[in-house]
Amino acid sequence: MGGRTLDQLDPPAWVDPPTRSSLVDRCYALRSKPIDEFTPEDLRIMIGQKICLDWLVPIALDLLEEDPFVAGDFYDGDLLVAVLRARSELTTTNPKLLRRVEQLATPALADSTADKLVKKAIADFNA
Repeated sequence: MGGRTLDQLDPPAWVDPPTRSSLVDRCYALRSKPIDEFTPEDLRIMIGQKICLDWLVPIALDLLEEDPFVAGDFYDGDLLVAVLRARSELTTTNPKLLRRVEQLATPALADSTADKLVKKAIADFNA
């Protein structure tokens, strides 16, 4: 993405949040961070808030295809859980991405080291 930000890729730029909280402030700050510098935690936060999924889910999936249990700041697999929970939005906006998510979910569920929260999210996704 060559150092481009979500504000550039998904205009208009976000200016002032209507309400203030640490989560809102973080999401606003991440909109101006180059997406090629996003960490797994940055992706988890934004995907968890259903922000710019068409831009961020492919990046997350590239990481998850290498390691389905890549972690943000909470637990192994928290990024996968955020992606799985975006299912309804992906179903309507980008079925191709949804198929990539489905291809990750089944093998991850079979992994005996998967956290119980990850297994529950996968089971909910497959339900």
